[in-house]
Amino acid sequence: MLGCFWVLIYCKQYVIKHLKRYIITLLTNIKREISMATIHQRRKTDRERQKRWRKRKLGEGNKQTLLMLTPEAQEVLKREKDRTGEPYVQIINRAIISIEEGHPSVSIKQIYGPMSNQK
Repeated sequence: MLGCFWVLIYCKQYVIKHLKRYIITLLTNIKREISMATIHQRRKTDRERQKRWRKRKLGEGNKQTLLMLTPEAQEVLKREKDRTGEPYVQIINRAIISIEEGHPSVSIKQIYGPMSNQK
């Protein structure tokens, strides 16, 4: 009779051990699924927020422009950002407006003269 008692205790401990392991695995999977749902929801809300921001900026008369900068221009832009702490867009807008306000600028035509395709 005592042997059956020990077998029951062993079975109970075995079941509890595996039940704990199962519950921990289940909770981990649930947490992972919730986290993934949260990430997907966050990405969706970020995209929606960016769309609203772009629409608002376009409504204010801004225009989005894609451009390529030379390595030299990139370095100047980076130094100006480090110096002022302003966002790139503010630095570029300020530089373009300063051209119109009469600050001197040098163009390729001024350096090399008029270019022609004649030989």
